[in-house]
Amino acid sequence: VTGTDANSCSATASTMVNVLPLPTLQISPTSATICDGENLTLTASGALTYLWSPALGLNTTSGNTVVATPNTSTTYTVTGTDIPESKNSRVIPIFFPNKAISS
Repeated sequence: VTGTDANSCSATASTMVNVLPLPTLQISPTSATICDGENLTLTASGALTYLWSPALGLNTTSGNTVVATPNTSTTYTVTGTDIPESKNSRVIPIFFPNKAISS
């Protein structure tokens, strides 16, 4: 950038911008179907830290492995972060089959 003052004196300064790649997240499973009362281990890799959402039905919201015990069909999102603050997200849909109604 070059700046010029009222006396027509100028100075130039520059900076380097380093663009970091996003983390490449791998998830397992990529989708699943479970029945009421069952749980499912969800795993992510490819980043340094992980945050999972929504929290409902999860044993924790951080770490590369969580256990999901949702009570309805839910899509979980995991956000992986690399250094410094380079983030990427993936989703894992979990489906419930139709529940039978007993009379």
